[in-house]
Amino acid sequence: MATSLQDQGSGVRQRATAKSSSKATAAELTPRPGNVSPRGPPPPFTVYAKLAFFSVGMFALPLGTYYALVGKYGTNWAGGAAALAANVVLIGYVIAAFLEDGDAGAHGAKGVVAAGNTEREKRK
Repeated sequence: MATSLQDQGSGVRQRATAKSSSKATAAELTPRPGNVSPRGPPPPFTVYAKLAFFSVGMFALPLGTYYALVGKYGTNWAGGAAALAANVVLIGYVIAAFLEDGDAGAHGAKGVVAAGNTEREKRK
């Protein structure tokens, strides 16, 4: 009986080593120029400025709205107005994001068309 337990134990060990050998080694997982996808160009400064503007707005506008209205209208109305102010900032951010994507799409489409035209001209 002792031998059968030892055999089972070695079988488990063999299965465990076979499993670990199929995994990628640490050398294969380390980032090197050959196995890392290239990074694109950094985003323009306006992206960071827009993020900062809406981040400050998401913090300051609801808070300012609440404290401006709490003394005059009470906590319920001030809280509701603060929630409305947060939604206004959020909707503004979404609209700005859609407008930004529309501009990039228009410039990208023009570039593709121009590249297509040059390819056609080369074929002629």
